[in-house]
Amino acid sequence: RAEASAAAAPPKKQPEPTAEKAPKEPKEPKEPKARPERPPRDGGPAMYAGLGVGSATWVSRSEATGYYVPGGTGLAARIGAGIQVPTGPVAVLAELSWDGMFGSGGEKAAVHLGALGAGLAFGSTVQGRILGQVAAGRASVVGVDAAAACRTEEWQMEATTGDLACEDSAHWAGTGVDYLVLSPGLIVGGAVSPAALAGVSFTLDVGLRSMGGQVVPWTALGARTTFGGGGAP
Repeated sequence: RAEASAAAAPPKKQPEPTAEKAPKEPKEPKEPKARPERPPRDGGPAMYAGLGVGSATWVSRSEATGYYVPGGTGLAARIGAGIQVPTGPVAVLAELSWDGMFGSGGEKAAVHLGALGAGLAFGSTVQGRILGQVAAGRASVVGVDAAAACRTEEWQMEATTGDLACEDSAHWAGTGVDYLVLSPGLIVGGAVSPAALAGVSFTLDVGLRSMGGQVVPWTALGARTTFGGGGAP
């Protein structure tokens, strides 16, 4: 009976093989929306202080009456402090300085000036600047220019003896005089700020000033330290 019942039972259906599903393609990542670029933050005002030394050359005289330094080259020195305020691509400068000039072609001269300047600076690691300057102070000169001195009545009687012409007198070689100096000027300069020396710049300034009828070009190499703010734009 068991054999007969087994023969009568229908055969079991074998499961049909299922087709392999293709792997889903990875979705492409969505590109992030481009954000508008923000302008760099304004670093704010920066204070600076610096000094420099170089040369000053007295190159011309005017025909106006005055006591002029004999032509020649002497020493120039300056100590200054100021503030620069970034205003977009440039910075506005205001500077207060002492400017000194000493010696001139073998004659003795000493000029001390207090100067106020204003101008613009541009750049960052390498910075340039242009500065207008108004200065006032005192000049002490030994060896007065004879032609200029002889055009003044107060010196003609003192220097003229007998038939000797005023301008030919050796009197002027040792004559000293102190007088007030008003001196407008212009400075064009540059500064390099190494990344390893944060806040310290090496400077080169070239200036031109008018003083008592003379034109005096000068140069100064120096260093400058900046405190706070963004410094150069």
